Amino acid sequence: SRGMYRACIYFERLCVAGKFRKQLALVLDDLLVFTSIKQYATHAKDGELGDRLANAVGRALEEHGREREELGLCFAVCVRQKIWFRRLLWTPVYHSLSEVCSALRRIFDCAPPIGRGKGGAALNLSPCELHARWLRFQAVWADLREAKGADQSQVLAELQGLYDASVAQRARVQLSWEARQMRNEDVRSSRCAAREAREDR
Repeated sequence: SRGMYRACIYFERLCVAGKFRKQLALVLDDLLVFTSIKQYATHAKDGELGDRLANAVGRALEEHGREREELGLCFAVCVRQKIWFRRLLWTPVYHSLSEVCSALRRIFDCAPPIGRGKGGAALNLSPCELHARWLRFQAVWADLREAKGADQSQVLAELQGLYDASVAQRARVQLSWEARQMRNEDVRSSRCAAREAREDR
């Protein structure tokens, strides 16, 4: 909005934002709360993001003496899985902490684990496992969008279009996965051969 400001912070594919305000000083006050939320959520060593977020919000609000409604606290989850689609996908905006925590759990239960390098941790999953996760993700994403008023068939069609556009990326990941399986098999064969040679002595 023109002449309006809002605090917003990002971490671990999650956006936390507040209400629009005319006074920049109030926005900075909001940002202090959001920074505390980020610190508490990211510094926690155990638990899934949804659980860490719920705990972090409670601690930050208590620390700063603020109320969730007064902040206009809202959340959105970013999903980026290059093996499935190249662009970023954002969930609808959630004003309910329980809703965003549920969305986080459902999305990351089926999304491939995050890793570094080409293909990332997805290389630890077979093509069949990746495809099974994709089917589960489609259902979850369509359900999340439909719950906020989107047309499920349109959402599924959009997802399929994005998926089809990333076929080359999946082919490269599959080749890398197959190469890794061959290397692992070579290592196992070498170890078996060495063990048999020792036993024959």
